[in-house]
Amino acid sequence: MDEGKKHEGGNSWITVWGNRTIVAGLLLILGFLALLQSPGNTVEHPGLVFSQSDLPQLQDRIKIDEHAELWAEILQEAEGYCTPGTDRYANPSDVDGGPTRFGKTIGHSFGRRLTRWMETLGFAYWMTGEERFGDHGAQLLVASARALPATDERMAQSYAGGRGDFMRGLALGYDWLEGRLGPVEKKIVEETSAGYIQNILDDAHQENMWWVPYHNYSGVAFGAAGLLSLNLQEAYPEKSKVWLEDCIGLINRWLDGAFDENGANCEGTAYAVYALSNSTLFIDALKRNGGPNLFDHPHLRRVPHFYAMSLLPGESVFDARNDADYAGFWDPFMLRLAKEYNDGLAKWLFNRCFTDRSFLEIVWENSVAPRSPQEVGEPLGERFPGRGLCIFRTGWEEDDVQFSIESGPFFRKTHNQADKGHFTLYGLGHRWAIDSGYGNSQDPNGKAQTVAHNSVLIDGSGQALSGAGLGTSGQILDYQTHDEYGYVLADCGDAYNHNSDGHPGIGVKKALRHAFFVRPTDGLPAYAVILDDIQKDDSPHQYTWLLHTDSEMAVEVGEATAEVTPTSATGEIQESPRLLVYLHAVSDPTLEVDQYLDHPRLKGSTEGVNPRFAALLLPLPAEYEYPEVDFQERDGALHIEVRWKERKDSIVWPETGETNPKVYLEKSSG
Repeated sequence: MDEGKKHEGGNSWITVWGNRTIVAGLLLILGFLALLQSPGNTVEHPGLVFSQSDLPQLQDRIKIDEHAELWAEILQEAEGYCTPGTDRYANPSDVDGGPTRFGKTIGHSFGRRLTRWMETLGFAYWMTGEERFGDHGAQLLVASARALPATDERMAQSYAGGRGDFMRGLALGYDWLEGRLGPVEKKIVEETSAGYIQNILDDAHQENMWWVPYHNYSGVAFGAAGLLSLNLQEAYPEKSKVWLEDCIGLINRWLDGAFDENGANCEGTAYAVYALSNSTLFIDALKRNGGPNLFDHPHLRRVPHFYAMSLLPGESVFDARNDADYAGFWDPFMLRLAKEYNDGLAKWLFNRCFTDRSFLEIVWENSVAPRSPQEVGEPLGERFPGRGLCIFRTGWEEDDVQFSIESGPFFRKTHNQADKGHFTLYGLGHRWAIDSGYGNSQDPNGKAQTVAHNSVLIDGSGQALSGAGLGTSGQILDYQTHDEYGYVLADCGDAYNHNSDGHPGIGVKKALRHAFFVRPTDGLPAYAVILDDIQKDDSPHQYTWLLHTDSEMAVEVGEATAEVTPTSATGEIQESPRLLVYLHAVSDPTLEVDQYLDHPRLKGSTEGVNPRFAALLLPLPAEYEYPEVDFQERDGALHIEVRWKERKDSIVWPETGETNPKVYLEKSSG
């Protein structure tokens, strides 16, 4: 059986990988489900995240220097929730008041607030044994379950992710505070929990439900529903068996489809973090309770690799592609992956990129030694085939360089942008060619559109409208990585022709983008070359090549060149690295700079049938001598020469016939 092939039966999904694992996997799941039906089967609380036998070790951990500050913050927050008259007091009579979000997002407000209350008060209760924390948390839990069942109009109309947020709060609250509930209160929480599980699973199995199976809500909602199902094994023994089987199958289905074989999620890095928060918690709880080990999913095992390749050199944030901002981790799921896989890279990523605070830092503490990408032998080039993303880099430190380009498929109703062929370039301590970031809207001039990316406009228009449920698709036709250079050929034609709903874009005969990343061999710096073979039809049109750069940059324009230089806080140009941009076209392009929202945008415009833009992007260290750069049309091809003292680099791009360009690096005889 092919890797990732699914066995589908009714509403359940069981993923298997290879013939030898089919029987074992089925027996494991069936054995686990049979265990749930054992006579006298009882559920011990707490049991989702830790058990009572873990308490002595956890109570010791909160005393050590590494966790003392975090524990003090949790304890102070718990005190505030319990103390009337303080700004932080959590009033059980007002659990559904004062939302910060409205409409379909209101569930996120209620859910994240409940989760915060339960995690803080519940953890404080078990670490200290102080009943006031447990009792106040129980009051909040019962009040929330009573006021905000799944049938409440506000929650029923909320996005699945908001209901998933609320289910997480219910699950942790019940697991940690069940002993502080009376029989009637317990029944209220159990019935509300069961209602949410059934609600989310009924939604999931509606025909063509938009957020299943790829959207981040799948990880959020099914992970939380799985946690609740584990809680309710005693209260609903028959139903919990069905719910758990369904949640396990749906999480597997999501891991199958939303992540590729190299660990890349089909959405931006921040949305993957959101989805992995609840799903990792469920996968951990499932394993703790004797269930199938979903950590063994091959796509999940590769997630640390994807984040390592997406990390900006010398920084603690990831590339802002595909509807994300420049950010690190706000959830500690990577710490749990480090423990599960004994993965030093995952531990290194957690240490470097985790930016928030969570009780799970204490619970999931482990002795895995952090190991940098260089130490574990991470590659300097990678293709993420399901995502259509290709990344090249020289390393991970501040003086390294990273280049990426993406042209992949749209996964139905996920976050997506009109950015096929869009490239980014970072390094030497700066962000040279950026992504404009999160912009989940269909504003024609918004961040989800081509105008916000390093792409090409035709008569002022770009790829078909994207964002807020719409998306565009492209392909990677070729990918190569060599010691001296990397190469990608991206086909962006479909993205210019139509979006996922069939709405037309500007329309093209072809839109091919070649990209080279020349590595820093022979002591020379790394650089990128972008070649655009794009044509709307057989008539002349205005084509505009775009490069967005960071808000800290100043851009000085020449006839066919631009220099991008960091500025100081006073706006003065610094003595520092700079990016040289050389732009050539069949007709000489006109360069200008405007402001796109909060950052400069370089525009190179020309008129013709096919502009054949050729761009050389050369990030140079401070005081590094400029090479000589020359563009010549001869012998039916464009010849780009970059002449250094040590070497002459030639990129030859034929106009007809076999049009794939070639790179020649010729060392100087001197």
